[in-house]
Amino acid sequence: MKCENCGRELSLSDKVCMECGNPVLKDETAAATADVVESPPVQQQGNESALPVEVEADEGKSSNEYVEKTVEISKNYWGFILENLKAPTKRGFENTSKDFIFGYINIFLISLFLGLGMFFQIRGSLGPFGSMVGIGFWNVFPSVLLFTLAAFVVGAAVIFGALKLISKVNVSFHDIVGRFGTLITLCTLLAAAYFIISILGVTMLTGFILLLLIAGAQIAVILTLNSYQESAQGTLDPIYTIFITYAVYFIYLGLTAQMILETVISNLIPFGF
Repeated sequence: MKCENCGRELSLSDKVCMECGNPVLKDETAAATADVVESPPVQQQGNESALPVEVEADEGKSSNEYVEKTVEISKNYWGFILENLKAPTKRGFENTSKDFIFGYINIFLISLFLGLGMFFQIRGSLGPFGSMVGIGFWNVFPSVLLFTLAAFVVGAAVIFGALKLISKVNVSFHDIVGRFGTLITLCTLLAAAYFIISILGVTMLTGFILLLLIAGAQIAVILTLNSYQESAQGTLDPIYTIFITYAVYFIYLGLTAQMILETVISNLIPFGF
Protein backbone atom coordinates (compact mmCIF):
# COMPACT_ATOMS: atom_id res chain seq x y z
CA MET A 1 0.00 0.00 0.00
CA LYS A 2 1.36 3.47 -0.93
CA CYS A 3 0.63 6.99 0.28
CA GLU A 4 -1.65 8.84 -2.11
CA ASN A 5 0.27 12.12 -1.51
CA CYS A 6 3.96 11.18 -1.77
CA GLY A 7 3.95 7.57 -2.88
CA ARG A 8 5.83 6.20 0.14
CA GLU A 9 5.28 2.55 1.05
CA LEU A 10 2.99 2.19 4.03
CA SER A 11 2.27 -0.71 6.36
CA LEU A 12 -1.22 -1.82 7.28
CA SER A 13 -0.81 -0.45 10.80
CA ASP A 14 0.13 3.09 9.69
CA LYS A 15 -2.50 5.74 10.35
CA VAL A 16 -0.48 8.62 8.82
CA CYS A 17 2.34 8.76 6.31
CA MET A 18 5.65 9.13 8.18
CA GLU A 19 7.11 11.02 5.20
CA CYS A 20 4.56 13.75 4.53
CA GLY A 21 2.10 13.36 7.39
CA ASN A 22 -0.83 12.69 5.10
CA PRO A 23 -3.52 10.64 6.93
CA VAL A 24 -4.26 7.16 5.66
CA LEU A 25 -7.94 6.74 4.79
CA LYS A 26 -9.87 3.79 6.28
CA ASP A 27 -11.19 2.78 2.84
CA GLU A 28 -7.64 2.35 1.55
CA THR A 29 -6.70 0.17 4.51
CA ALA A 30 -9.75 -2.03 4.06
CA ALA A 31 -9.09 -2.44 0.32
CA ALA A 32 -5.45 -3.33 0.95
CA THR A 33 -6.44 -5.82 3.60
CA ALA A 34 -8.85 -7.51 1.20
CA ASP A 35 -6.08 -7.84 -1.44
CA VAL A 36 -3.41 -9.13 0.93
CA VAL A 37 -5.35 -11.52 3.11
CA GLU A 38 -6.07 -14.81 1.34
CA SER A 39 -9.33 -16.62 1.67
CA PRO A 40 -9.29 -19.01 4.64
CA PRO A 41 -8.82 -22.71 3.88
CA VAL A 42 -11.89 -23.58 5.93
CA GLN A 43 -14.14 -23.28 2.90
CA GLN A 44 -11.96 -25.63 0.88
CA GLN A 45 -11.83 -28.14 3.70
CA GLY A 46 -15.55 -27.89 3.97
CA ASN A 47 -15.96 -28.78 0.30
CA GLU A 48 -13.58 -31.73 0.62
CA SER A 49 -15.33 -33.05 3.69
CA ALA A 50 -18.71 -32.70 2.01
CA LEU A 51 -17.72 -35.05 -0.82
CA PRO A 52 -17.86 -38.31 1.20
CA VAL A 53 -21.14 -37.17 2.71
CA GLU A 54 -22.60 -36.72 -0.77
CA VAL A 55 -21.28 -40.15 -1.83
CA GLU A 56 -22.80 -41.77 1.26
CA ALA A 57 -26.07 -40.00 0.58
CA ASP A 58 -26.07 -41.29 -3.01
CA GLU A 59 -25.33 -44.83 -1.82
CA GLY A 60 -28.11 -44.63 0.74
CA LYS A 61 -30.48 -43.33 -1.91
CA SER A 62 -29.54 -46.15 -4.31
CA SER A 63 -30.05 -48.72 -1.55
CA ASN A 64 -33.47 -47.32 -0.72
CA GLU A 65 -34.45 -47.28 -4.38
CA TYR A 66 -33.37 -50.92 -4.71
CA VAL A 67 -35.45 -51.93 -1.69
CA GLU A 68 -38.46 -49.97 -2.94
CA LYS A 69 -38.13 -51.52 -6.39
CA THR A 70 -37.91 -55.02 -4.89
CA VAL A 71 -41.02 -54.41 -2.78
CA GLU A 72 -42.86 -53.07 -5.84
CA ILE A 73 -41.91 -56.12 -7.93
CA SER A 74 -43.06 -58.42 -5.12
CA LYS A 75 -46.46 -56.69 -4.93
CA ASN A 76 -46.83 -56.75 -8.71
CA TYR A 77 -45.85 -60.42 -8.81
CA TRP A 78 -48.58 -61.30 -6.32
CA GLY A 79 -51.12 -59.48 -8.50
CA PHE A 80 -49.66 -61.30 -11.51
CA ILE A 81 -50.28 -64.65 -9.79
CA LEU A 82 -53.89 -63.76 -8.98
CA GLU A 83 -54.57 -62.65 -12.57
CA ASN A 84 -53.17 -65.95 -13.86
CA LEU A 85 -55.36 -67.95 -11.51
CA LYS A 86 -58.47 -66.25 -12.89
CA ALA A 87 -57.65 -66.72 -16.59
CA PRO A 88 -54.25 -68.37 -17.25
CA THR A 89 -54.44 -68.57 -21.03
CA LYS A 90 -55.93 -65.11 -21.53
CA ARG A 91 -53.36 -63.53 -19.21
CA GLY A 92 -50.59 -65.40 -20.97
CA PHE A 93 -51.61 -64.22 -24.42
CA GLU A 94 -52.06 -60.64 -23.20
CA ASN A 95 -48.68 -60.44 -21.52
CA THR A 96 -46.99 -57.05 -21.26
CA SER A 97 -43.44 -56.04 -22.13
CA LYS A 98 -42.42 -56.29 -18.46
CA ASP A 99 -43.77 -59.80 -17.92
CA PHE A 100 -40.38 -61.32 -18.72
CA ILE A 101 -39.36 -60.38 -15.14
CA PHE A 102 -42.20 -62.49 -13.78
CA GLY A 103 -41.30 -65.20 -16.29
CA TYR A 104 -37.77 -65.45 -14.89
CA ILE A 105 -39.17 -65.41 -11.35
CA ASN A 106 -41.49 -68.32 -12.22
CA ILE A 107 -38.63 -70.31 -13.75
CA PHE A 108 -36.44 -69.73 -10.69
CA LEU A 109 -39.20 -70.61 -8.21
CA ILE A 110 -40.08 -73.82 -10.07
CA SER A 111 -36.42 -74.84 -10.04
CA LEU A 112 -36.05 -73.93 -6.37
CA PHE A 113 -39.15 -75.84 -5.24
CA LEU A 114 -38.27 -78.88 -7.34
CA GLY A 115 -34.73 -78.96 -5.97
CA LEU A 116 -35.90 -78.74 -2.38
CA GLY A 117 -38.81 -81.12 -2.93
CA MET A 118 -36.64 -83.73 -4.64
CA PHE A 119 -34.26 -83.78 -1.68
CA PHE A 120 -37.07 -84.35 0.83
CA GLN A 121 -38.75 -86.91 -1.43
CA ILE A 122 -35.59 -89.01 -1.85
CA ARG A 123 -34.76 -88.80 1.83
CA GLY A 124 -38.33 -89.67 2.82
CA SER A 125 -38.62 -92.58 0.40
CA LEU A 126 -35.45 -94.22 1.73
CA GLY A 127 -36.51 -93.77 5.33
CA PRO A 128 -33.83 -94.82 7.85
CA PHE A 129 -31.58 -96.02 5.02
CA GLY A 130 -31.15 -92.40 3.91
CA SER A 131 -28.61 -91.71 6.62
CA MET A 132 -26.78 -94.98 5.87
CA VAL A 133 -26.47 -94.15 2.19
CA GLY A 134 -25.26 -90.66 3.08
CA ILE A 135 -27.87 -88.48 1.43
CA GLY A 136 -26.96 -84.85 1.96
CA PHE A 137 -28.72 -81.67 0.97
CA TRP A 138 -25.87 -80.57 -1.29
CA ASN A 139 -25.77 -83.97 -2.99
CA VAL A 140 -29.24 -83.47 -4.47
CA PHE A 141 -30.41 -79.86 -4.39
CA PRO A 142 -27.78 -78.10 -6.60
CA SER A 143 -27.99 -80.68 -9.39
CA VAL A 144 -31.79 -80.60 -9.59
CA LEU A 145 -31.88 -76.80 -9.30
CA LEU A 146 -29.39 -76.22 -12.12
CA PHE A 147 -30.90 -78.89 -14.35
CA THR A 148 -34.41 -77.44 -14.00
CA LEU A 149 -33.20 -73.87 -14.55
CA ALA A 150 -31.33 -74.92 -17.68
CA ALA A 151 -34.29 -76.99 -18.92
CA PHE A 152 -36.72 -74.07 -18.79
CA VAL A 153 -34.31 -71.47 -20.15
CA VAL A 154 -33.23 -73.76 -22.99
CA GLY A 155 -36.89 -74.57 -23.62
CA ALA A 156 -37.63 -70.85 -24.03
CA ALA A 157 -34.60 -70.55 -26.32
CA VAL A 158 -35.78 -73.46 -28.51
CA ILE A 159 -39.24 -71.86 -28.78
CA PHE A 160 -37.60 -68.57 -29.70
CA GLY A 161 -35.47 -70.24 -32.36
CA ALA A 162 -38.43 -72.11 -33.84
CA LEU A 163 -40.53 -68.94 -34.10
CA LYS A 164 -37.69 -66.86 -35.55
CA LEU A 165 -36.23 -69.39 -37.98
CA ILE A 166 -39.23 -71.50 -38.98
CA SER A 167 -42.31 -69.35 -38.42
CA LYS A 168 -40.50 -66.09 -39.32
CA VAL A 169 -42.03 -64.21 -36.38
CA ASN A 170 -40.56 -60.86 -35.36
CA VAL A 171 -40.19 -61.51 -31.66
CA SER A 172 -37.52 -61.03 -28.97
CA PHE A 173 -36.26 -63.57 -26.45
CA HIS A 174 -37.69 -61.46 -23.61
CA ASP A 175 -41.10 -61.67 -25.30
CA ILE A 176 -40.87 -65.46 -25.32
CA VAL A 177 -39.77 -65.61 -21.69
CA GLY A 178 -42.63 -63.27 -20.78
CA ARG A 179 -45.30 -65.33 -22.53
CA PHE A 180 -43.92 -68.79 -21.77
CA GLY A 181 -43.07 -67.73 -18.22
CA THR A 182 -46.61 -66.44 -17.75
CA LEU A 183 -48.15 -69.65 -19.03
CA ILE A 184 -46.16 -71.75 -16.53
CA THR A 185 -47.58 -69.88 -13.53
CA LEU A 186 -49.74 -72.88 -12.63
CA CYS A 187 -46.58 -74.99 -12.81
CA THR A 188 -45.04 -72.67 -10.22
CA LEU A 189 -47.94 -73.31 -7.86
CA LEU A 190 -47.70 -77.06 -8.52
CA ALA A 191 -43.97 -76.94 -7.74
CA ALA A 192 -44.72 -75.19 -4.44
CA ALA A 193 -47.31 -77.87 -3.64
CA TYR A 194 -44.79 -80.59 -4.55
CA PHE A 195 -42.27 -79.08 -2.12
CA ILE A 196 -44.79 -78.91 0.74
CA ILE A 197 -46.09 -82.45 0.16
CA SER A 198 -42.51 -83.78 -0.10
CA ILE A 199 -41.83 -82.42 3.39
CA LEU A 200 -44.96 -84.20 4.64
CA GLY A 201 -43.74 -87.43 3.04
CA VAL A 202 -46.81 -88.25 0.94
CA THR A 203 -44.97 -90.11 -1.81
CA MET A 204 -47.98 -90.99 -3.96
CA LEU A 205 -49.11 -87.37 -4.20
CA THR A 206 -45.64 -86.10 -5.05
CA GLY A 207 -45.48 -88.33 -8.12
CA PHE A 208 -48.93 -87.22 -9.23
CA ILE A 209 -48.09 -83.53 -8.84
CA LEU A 210 -44.84 -84.01 -10.74
CA LEU A 211 -46.77 -85.50 -13.66
CA LEU A 212 -49.19 -82.55 -13.63
CA LEU A 213 -46.27 -80.11 -13.55
CA ILE A 214 -44.57 -81.76 -16.52
CA ALA A 215 -47.85 -81.82 -18.44
CA GLY A 216 -48.44 -78.14 -17.63
CA ALA A 217 -45.00 -77.22 -18.95
CA GLN A 218 -45.66 -79.08 -22.22
CA ILE A 219 -49.01 -77.34 -22.61
CA ALA A 220 -47.27 -74.00 -22.06
CA VAL A 221 -44.81 -74.79 -24.86
CA ILE A 222 -47.59 -75.60 -27.33
CA LEU A 223 -49.67 -72.56 -26.34
CA THR A 224 -46.65 -70.27 -26.68
CA LEU A 225 -45.89 -71.56 -30.17
CA ASN A 226 -49.53 -71.40 -31.23
CA SER A 227 -50.07 -67.87 -29.87
CA TYR A 228 -47.78 -66.38 -32.53
CA GLN A 229 -49.29 -68.13 -35.55
CA GLU A 230 -51.30 -65.07 -36.62
CA SER A 231 -48.10 -63.07 -37.08
CA ALA A 232 -46.13 -65.97 -38.57
CA GLN A 233 -44.82 -65.51 -42.12
CA GLY A 234 -43.38 -69.00 -42.57
CA THR A 235 -44.97 -71.52 -44.90
CA LEU A 236 -44.45 -74.61 -42.73
CA ASP A 237 -47.54 -75.99 -41.05
CA PRO A 238 -47.67 -75.15 -37.30
CA ILE A 239 -47.84 -78.80 -36.26
CA TYR A 240 -44.46 -79.43 -37.90
CA THR A 241 -43.05 -76.46 -36.03
CA ILE A 242 -44.25 -78.04 -32.79
CA PHE A 243 -42.74 -81.41 -33.69
CA ILE A 244 -39.39 -79.85 -34.60
CA THR A 245 -39.38 -77.85 -31.37
CA TYR A 246 -39.99 -80.93 -29.27
CA ALA A 247 -37.45 -83.00 -31.23
CA VAL A 248 -34.69 -80.47 -30.53
CA TYR A 249 -35.76 -80.02 -26.93
CA PHE A 250 -35.99 -83.74 -26.16
CA ILE A 251 -32.53 -84.29 -27.63
CA TYR A 252 -31.20 -81.71 -25.18
CA LEU A 253 -33.13 -83.23 -22.27
CA GLY A 254 -31.93 -86.73 -23.16
CA LEU A 255 -28.30 -85.66 -23.15
CA THR A 256 -28.41 -83.57 -19.98
CA ALA A 257 -30.80 -85.72 -17.95
CA GLN A 258 -28.48 -88.71 -18.15
CA MET A 259 -25.54 -86.59 -17.00
CA ILE A 260 -27.54 -85.15 -14.09
CA LEU A 261 -28.85 -88.58 -13.09
CA GLU A 262 -25.36 -90.04 -13.05
CA THR A 263 -24.13 -87.09 -10.98
CA VAL A 264 -26.93 -87.46 -8.42
CA ILE A 265 -26.44 -91.23 -8.14
CA SER A 266 -22.68 -90.89 -7.73
CA ASN A 267 -23.24 -88.31 -4.98
CA LEU A 268 -25.84 -90.43 -3.23
CA ILE A 269 -23.93 -93.70 -3.44
CA PRO A 270 -20.22 -93.02 -2.98
CA PHE A 271 -19.45 -96.75 -3.08
CA GLY A 272 -20.41 -97.03 -6.77
CA PHE A 273 -21.75 -100.10 -8.49
